[in-house]
This record gives sequence, structure tokens and C-alpha cells, in this order.
Amino acid sequence: MRKFVFLLAVLLCTSTAFAGSLKVKKSDYAKEWCFSFNEGELLCDAGAVFIEAGSVKYALNGTAKSRSKEGGKYKKGYADASTAQTQGGDLFFFLEKGKSLCK
Repeated sequence: MRKFVFLLAVLLCTSTAFAGSLKVKKSDYAKEWCFSFNEGELLCDAGAVFIEAGSVKYALNGTAKSRSKEGGKYKKGYADASTAQTQGGDLFFFLEKGKSLCK
């Protein structure tokens, strides 16, 4: 029983839970959409705003960028949002929408 409780505690402490999340699709935000992928999930964790698509979390603000880097380079599974950004759309719209998930 002790091993189970210990394992559960470790899993809870190491999970990457986010304060808030919202699934977003290009078809729902056609005017504002500015990403090369068609859907993702906005995530907010203590002020760090990401949009996750596939297995990559794209940093949308400075807080997210600093948490995503190690030794000045992006850690595996993280990238700057500009690497998935296309012409047009409104990145600020998604940043603000993501920030609202932190509240």
C-alpha cells in the first residue's frame, strides 16, 4: 500500500497539469487564425501561454518562452510560436484568449 501511495504522489507532483485549456480550430476562428496547423489547444500555466498542436507546445508569450528553454535553446517538444505562424491572422488574439485561461 505504501508503494502505491508513494507512486501516486510522484505522479501528481510530476504531471504537467495546466491551469486552463481550450481547444481551438481554424474553422472556428477563421478570421483570427494565424497558424500552419488546423487545430490546437491553448494552455495557460501561471502566466505562461502556449498553443499545443501535435506533440509540440508553441510558446506565445515571454513567460512561456523562458520556461521552454534550457541553455538558451528550446527543450524537446517546445518551440516559438513564430515557427508555426503564417501570414495574416491575429496572434495577439490567441495570446489574450490564452491569458484569460489563467484567471
